[in-house]
Amino acid sequence: MEKPIAPNTGFSNNFIKGLTPPAKDRYYVFEGRDGLGIRVTVSGTKTFVKSYRFNDKKKLMTIGRYPAITLSEAREAVLEAKNLLVRGIDPALIVKIKKNKKLVEAELTFGDLADKYLDSKTEIAKSTVDTYRDCLYNYIFPSKKPLRKDGKEYSGFDYADWTNYPAADVTKEDIRSILKVIVDNGIGRRANLTLTVIKQVFKFGITELDLEKDPTAGVIDPAKKSRGSRFLAENEIAKFWNGLLKIRSHKTVLMLRLILLLGRRETEVCGAQWKEFDLDKGEWFIPTERNQNGTIVSSGLKVHNSNKHLVDGLMVPLPNFAVEMLRKYKEEKFKTPLLHVFPSEYEIRAPQDYKSLSRALSRNHEIMGLETPVKPSDLRRTAKTHLARLEVPQHIRDKITGHSVGSRIEQTYNRYDDLPAKRAALEKWSSEIQRLVASASINTK
Repeated sequence: MEKPIAPNTGFSNNFIKGLTPPAKDRYYVFEGRDGLGIRVTVSGTKTFVKSYRFNDKKKLMTIGRYPAITLSEAREAVLEAKNLLVRGIDPALIVKIKKNKKLVEAELTFGDLADKYLDSKTEIAKSTVDTYRDCLYNYIFPSKKPLRKDGKEYSGFDYADWTNYPAADVTKEDIRSILKVIVDNGIGRRANLTLTVIKQVFKFGITELDLEKDPTAGVIDPAKKSRGSRFLAENEIAKFWNGLLKIRSHKTVLMLRLILLLGRRETEVCGAQWKEFDLDKGEWFIPTERNQNGTIVSSGLKVHNSNKHLVDGLMVPLPNFAVEMLRKYKEEKFKTPLLHVFPSEYEIRAPQDYKSLSRALSRNHEIMGLETPVKPSDLRRTAKTHLARLEVPQHIRDKITGHSVGSRIEQTYNRYDDLPAKRAALEKWSSEIQRLVASASINTK
C-alpha cells in the first residue's frame, strides 16, 4: 500500500490516538526528517518505525508498539539509531539481537502465538474464527485439549505437540509432517485449511510480534484442490446403501443415509437435536445456530450474507422413508431421548464429530464394494445429480441442496418456501433409492 507521508508534522499522543485503522492492508505516517513513523494496521495496532538509508538501501526498522512504547521512548530509539548510523552500524542489526533475546526470554511458543492470533481476529466472522480454532486444537495442540465452544473435547493427533514449542523453531519439515498425517486420515481439505491457518498465525507473528522468520514460505497445499465431481452412479447407490451396514455403527449408517436421502451437510446432520424434528408432520427445522449445553454454536447451515439478519433457519421436508428410519432408530436407541439425535461416544452431552464420517468412508469404501472413496459432500452431489435425472426443476433442486439460504435472487426469505414441491421431489428421490436397492437385491439372488 502507498505510504502516506505527512512531512513536518510533529507527533503528539492526541495525534497518534486519532489515527484510524484502514479498511484493508496498512498505512504509514512519518513525522519528519528523523524518519520516525507509525504503522497502522486493520486491527488498529499502532507501531513506531524508523525509516533510514544504509549502504544506499532504503530500510525500515520496527521500534515497538504504541502505547507500550511511549512517544518519548520512540524518539530516544530514533536518536540511538542515528548515532549507530554515524558509526557505520546498521541499527536493524542491534534491534534484531535485542529482539531475539526478548523472544528467548519470553519463550514465545507456537501455542501462545496462535492464541494471540485468534484473540486478535475481531474483524472476521465468529464462525470463521471457530473453524480456525478447530484446526489448531484438533491437529496441533493435543496436550492442551480444552473443551470446545460446544462442550466437546478436541481430539488432536498424539504424535505432534506444538503447544510449548518455540514459535521461532518451527520448521518447514514440522509443518509438512503434520499436514501429511491429516491428509493420511482422509481429510485433505482440512489439511489445506490447517496450512492456511498456520500461515496466518506466522504472518501475524511477523507483523505484530516482530517474529523473524516465516517457515510456511514455500509450503504448498498438501491436498489437491478441486471443485469435486464424485457422485454415486445408479449401480453404486445400492452398493453404498447396503455396504454401510459393514461399518457396524447404526448411528453412522443412519447419518450417512440421511445425508444421501436429504442432500444435507454432514455438520447439519451430526449436530441435529430431537427438538428440531416433528416426525408426525414429517419436518426437520435446521436453525442457523444451536444452543448446546448453554453454548451457541453454528449448525453448519450456510446463510447468504445479504440475509443473515433475517434468516433463522430452514425447514426440510422429510420423506416417509426418512421418518420411518428415524422412528425406528429412536425406539431402539433412546427410550428417554437425549438432546442430540447422534450423541458422541465420548461425551453423551455433545454431538457426533462430523469428521468421523469422512474417516469412516475413507477407511471402509472397499469393504462396502466401492472402487473409489466417497465423501459426505459427494453424497449431497449424488442427491442433486439424480434429482436432475428425475427431472426435478433446477430451482427446487437448488432449494433442497443449495449452497446458501436467503440469497439476493430469492428477494425474500420464508422457511416454508416451496415446501410441498421440495417434499414431492424428496419423496421421488427416496422412492428411486428404494427401487435401486430392491433391484440390486433381486439381481443378487
